Amino acid sequence: MKAKVLITLTICALAFTMKAQRNTPFSNSIRTLRTFVAERPTAPPIIELSSGEHIAVEFDYLSHEYHRFLYRIEHCDADWNVSEDLFESDYLSGNNGEEPIDQETQSLNTMQQYTHYALRLPNERIGITLAGNYKLTLIDDTEGEPQPVAQAFFTVVNPKVTISATASTDTEIDRNDSHQQLTVRLNFNQLNVREPRKELSIVVLQNRRYDNAVIRPNATAVAPSALLWEHSRELIFPAGNEYRKFELLSTRRGNFGVDNIRWFDPYYHATLFVDEPRRNYLYDEDQDGLSVIRTTDGADSDTEADYVFVHFALNTPRRDDGDYYLNGNWTDDRLDAQWRMTYDEASGCYTAAPLLKLGYYSYQYLFVPHEQPGTGFTAPAEGDYYQTENEYTIIAYYRAQGARYEEPVGTLTFKFNPQ
Repeated sequence: MKAKVLITLTICALAFTMKAQRNTPFSNSIRTLRTFVAERPTAPPIIELSSGEHIAVEFDYLSHEYHRFLYRIEHCDADWNVSEDLFESDYLSGNNGEEPIDQETQSLNTMQQYTHYALRLPNERIGITLAGNYKLTLIDDTEGEPQPVAQAFFTVVNPKVTISATASTDTEIDRNDSHQQLTVRLNFNQLNVREPRKELSIVVLQNRRYDNAVIRPNATAVAPSALLWEHSRELIFPAGNEYRKFELLSTRRGNFGVDNIRWFDPYYHATLFVDEPRRNYLYDEDQDGLSVIRTTDGADSDTEADYVFVHFALNTPRRDDGDYYLNGNWTDDRLDAQWRMTYDEASGCYTAAPLLKLGYYSYQYLFVPHEQPGTGFTAPAEGDYYQTENEYTIIAYYRAQGARYEEPVGTLTFKFNPQ
């Protein structure tokens, strides 16, 4: 029952090769693709329905040449599958189909020329009328047949339940060692629920990561108007370590974590200090993988922050049973070739040199075994220590019997503090 567009075949072909919930550019010219709550650049892209809040979608196109970008929005369920039983008119008001992105600004005084595009949702053209997970497809309509160039994702919640949760280092598999376990209570007294285990579910994220997300864990008990997850092995997470970080605010000098910055035509190259595998817990007031775009080279970081090749190095022996990846919210949690590190025999290090926009970045190294592709492990490079102050996000979903769609009905974000 869902309206289609002519580019559906192209989008579907791409969808089979990616995890739907991760922001993903399909073009090397699309950089720094971010979704967040407007005016709150470090907030996760989750807003409440009819709250007056807006989702911001921003990205850079590495050129000053004019490009006409359109966007299309689709409603999804908790697994990020498109809600096939809905029409666009069910969840969008105003214009349907593709809409242009009108806010564009060329970079100023940067060696790498780019155009910064920004979009706010809802806006004067499109309103959002249903809670849901939403997939936004960016389409380049400059010339020839329109081509999808990126996908971005956000969530709109209609609060109908309350969530309470705690994290403990006394888990079902160890105590004060290398894991953290969540206990969750979902109160649904405002809903008319007949079969709680079938109609309600949760998704749990650690530091906004989807590679180790727990999707629809089985509730361990049903109480009056509540679902419980107690002593659930599904909600045990490797504790990891505090994130590493560096700050690069100018092409003239490096800040903390930066060894040197040099010009090799046509780009600046910043080399970070070599990282070592961590053998113990290291306390730091980190940002759990977040990044903030900013520069001291100009007044507007969106358009005056330059791009720099940032050289990472992890001093650890070569392994043939898997690969190391850079990881942070700024990698969109993608374990793909762009963020995979390569082993350099001469230095004895795993290295990577992505093109990044000036700013603050927190990061970690994940090891992905060949036998378990799609999931990153912190233990080899970062270690797993129960004291780590991880952020946890819980999103509750509800699909009433006979309903045509699944909606997010509650969310909770909290930071574990072992004190």
